[in-house]
Amino acid sequence: MTKNKKITKKVISGIKSSGRAFPQWNDYVLDKMKEDSEFVNQSVRFALRDFIETGDDDFLSVTLKQAAAAKGITKLAKETGLSRQYIYEMLSEKGNPTLSTFRAVLAALGFKMYIRAIKPTKKTT
Repeated sequence: MTKNKKITKKVISGIKSSGRAFPQWNDYVLDKMKEDSEFVNQSVRFALRDFIETGDDDFLSVTLKQAAAAKGITKLAKETGLSRQYIYEMLSEKGNPTLSTFRAVLAALGFKMYIRAIKPTKKTT
């Protein structure tokens, strides 16, 4: 690692995604999420905020996959009305969920999605 390179969530996300370099990290996060719902909430909120600010969905994808696994895919499927297979596909690296399925998974994990304007719109007269 070069002197100036910092370990960021992007680097950790890449390590966790591959599962090859540090599989114990993935196990640690998953175990922590299973025992601590506030850790899940903070992790998902942080990942969503990062996605909104950067537009990069890698970190969000990994975090949602971990949160879903911690909750249990079968339980998540029952709560969302989605099939287990679809949830696995949606959370895979090639997954591309629709807005409604993304909203359903977030709701099952305890979140509500909303949209707000970045800048106030000007009134036309």
